[in-house]
Amino acid sequence: MDINYIFKILEIFQEMQYFYLILIIVSYFYLLLPLPVTPLIIFNSIYFQELSIYLNLFLILLSYLTVYKIIVFLKLNLILEKYVFSRVKKKFFYFNLNLNEFWKVLILRVIIPIPLLNYYLSIKNYKLGISLLATFISLIPYVLILSGTSKDLISEDRGINLSFFILYIFYALTVILLSKFIQKIKFFKIFK
Repeated sequence: MDINYIFKILEIFQEMQYFYLILIIVSYFYLLLPLPVTPLIIFNSIYFQELSIYLNLFLILLSYLTVYKIIVFLKLNLILEKYVFSRVKKKFFYFNLNLNEFWKVLILRVIIPIPLLNYYLSIKNYKLGISLLATFISLIPYVLILSGTSKDLISEDRGINLSFFILYIFYALTVILLSKFIQKIKFFKIFK
């Protein structure tokens, strides 16, 4: 199936009033579910073009905030911690990084898919401000690469823009170097 077919169908719906708002709301609810985020980021980056980076970051952060508030409001974090995580900890090897919450979230955001980690961080009751900041910082290269490289999917020029990969490598090296010096930097002790 040609990707242009999807956008031709969307052109029909564009004549609806508030089409862009409906598209953003659908994207938001999609992010609340434990579904793959990459197709949504690619779709938004193709459809919204230059605004997609900001839109994707905003929607991901908003979905994490919503999931966090819902889980805390319904007290699901206490129930799951008491009945699930306490038993899992006893039966399995418990791996504990000797890092503060900020760096744990930053590292986990790179490894674990976005929606699953939203649920995990909410259930484990991580500090909301710190985890939102770490989420924002860790998602910048991911969203930049997907948005930057997928904007040209429907155009004739299908070359890969290497500047996004260079930016990601630079960003990853910076995060790794900062994590090596975390114990020496006094500023990050406030995040503990």
